[in-house]
Amino acid sequence: MQLKDVPVPEIGPKMRPEVVELRRNSPHYLFEVAKELGDRKIISFACAEEIPLSNIDVLKGGVASSCYWLDDKDGKSFVLKLRRRGVDAESEWIRVCETKDVKVPHVKLSGVIPSEQGVKNPVKYLVLEGIKNSKGERAKLGVDFYHDPQILAAISSKMGTELAKIHTTETDKPFGGYADIWGADHPSDKWGDWLHYQIDRNHMQNHGYTPEEISTLKSTFPSIAFPERGVYAHVDFGLHNVLVTSTDPIDVVIFDPNPRIADPYFDIAHQYNRMESKKLLHATYPDNEKYAKTWANEQIYFSALMTAYQKSTGLQLDPRRLAANQIAKCLDTLSYEKSLPLAELSDKEREETYQRIDVWKKLLKGKVNYLLHSSPSAASN
Repeated sequence: MQLKDVPVPEIGPKMRPEVVELRRNSPHYLFEVAKELGDRKIISFACAEEIPLSNIDVLKGGVASSCYWLDDKDGKSFVLKLRRRGVDAESEWIRVCETKDVKVPHVKLSGVIPSEQGVKNPVKYLVLEGIKNSKGERAKLGVDFYHDPQILAAISSKMGTELAKIHTTETDKPFGGYADIWGADHPSDKWGDWLHYQIDRNHMQNHGYTPEEISTLKSTFPSIAFPERGVYAHVDFGLHNVLVTSTDPIDVVIFDPNPRIADPYFDIAHQYNRMESKKLLHATYPDNEKYAKTWANEQIYFSALMTAYQKSTGLQLDPRRLAANQIAKCLDTLSYEKSLPLAELSDKEREETYQRIDVWKKLLKGKVNYLLHSSPSAASN
């Protein structure tokens, strides 16, 4: 396969210039990575003019990266990720999780694209093993089984067990970003301090809160029993970042973290927010068939995942600690929802976006009010 045969990932009209540049140059970067793989004897590379791959497909997902599925001529498969930041952090996350027997794709190779050496904020690459199912086909995502209640429950239960393993990765690193992920330049010795940073970074005042209310909210954090040490949290744990390698028996592989050194509750808050937002959407719009079906499936997912997680960890939830983490995750989600290019959406998509934003604001308000009006003794109730 020659350079001209390598597909270019989709370039959207609202993409940042550095992402557009990365995607346009992705075929050239892929060729350089293939040469690196050949030099390391991971694949055979006999001709400088041709890439020794039998198949190259663009993988969807991600707004700041390029991602490819690669099949070589010897039957091996790989996933190549190209991005400017987060590669080192993801590679470290995977290697740490492997020490705890978390099922993750193995890192084959990672580094800086050779032609980007010495460049400020260079493009980096991460080559992972391509995950296949028991039939030798590309493994499907967990979300592909969302409407099969029986398989969904089994996948979710397995996910809960894997999440419990992820949360055994305690470290003495400061809380927040690490390596080359965003936030690495703002480490915090205390998790409550990092939540302060999250509140400020996401401009909580833009969601209807006065400086006095925000200050009062922050003042509740010292009374919350946050952990002294963090774990290598996934931060985006869900069915869209799980590959199903077998349905009988169920087996999964966890991938594509947005990793941070965090309170384990940061991952748990993500699950609770997801469940509570879908419950509230259905309650607010009871005649919406889509929301009704989603809420029915979400109950299966959440119950199975949390039951398995609590069985593995013995977790007794602290509601105030959970609420503080949910507030930070709510702000993340609201920032994302408000960044969507509404003008490019259909009328229905735009309406649903406004509905989700309204629900997330209500959810945020509920968690803020709970923390402001609960006492530290609520953690033991």
